[in-house]
Amino acid sequence: MTEDKPADTPAIPPEIRDLLGPAPVLSIEDANRYERALDRFAQCVQPRDAIEWMLVRDLADERWEIERLRRFKHELIEEAYGAKSGAHDRGHRGRFRGRGLGPMCNLPLGLLT
Repeated sequence: MTEDKPADTPAIPPEIRDLLGPAPVLSIEDANRYERALDRFAQCVQPRDAIEWMLVRDLADERWEIERLRRFKHELIEEAYGAKSGAHDRGHRGRFRGRGLGPMCNLPLGLLT
């Protein structure tokens, strides 16, 4: 077994790969890590048809999103409490601007407590 691909993992047939579309990986995330996770799910489920492959993909996507949201939550809380930037002393408005956090940028600090 190699680190990149678990042994006995069913290869995703090209027509299924096309059906599944691109991986939901952001430019700041590791696409290879997502593929390894998808491979692990496929190894466990051993999908035999398109429906099973879509379910495997959904499992991998949901797991990926859970990890992304956990990272986001961790960073949001760290920033809100000033652990990274000393923002605790400067007030809370505007410190998320330009950080790629989207509409969460303007949340008042009170919503996090």
